[in-house]
Amino acid sequence: MTIDNDGVFWIYLFMLDVGAIALFVIWIANYPDWEKLRCASRRGRFLVKLGTDLVEDEINRRLQRPRALRKHSKAALRTLEYLNPQKEAHRGQPAEKKRCYLCPRDQDRKTRTSCTNCGNRVCQEHLTMSTVCDECL
Repeated sequence: MTIDNDGVFWIYLFMLDVGAIALFVIWIANYPDWEKLRCASRRGRFLVKLGTDLVEDEINRRLQRPRALRKHSKAALRTLEYLNPQKEAHRGQPAEKKRCYLCPRDQDRKTRTSCTNCGNRVCQEHLTMSTVCDECL
């Protein structure tokens, strides 16, 4: 009897499923009152919590370098509410140049850099090393 790679994958998933259900049985034996009021799907909630706890460290490790994330990974992290779309829009270099909001209009300094706190465009003169404008300091 031979098992190809797909067979090994399904055996792995089966073992993972059996292990998670066994862990649920042990958890309920040790903590019988855990979410007893909401008994509709205690096992489902436990499995979701177990899954998020298992991947939490990996997610936090990946969030340390958000520029290294691929498009699909960023979309998944946005769905899980680990990435905030508003903060992403204010971070880094915006696409088009706009006038520095602290410079007088007659100087008309254009810049791509924006303040990480308020999102307003700031030129090099009104910029600190952490991309925060003088007013937000």
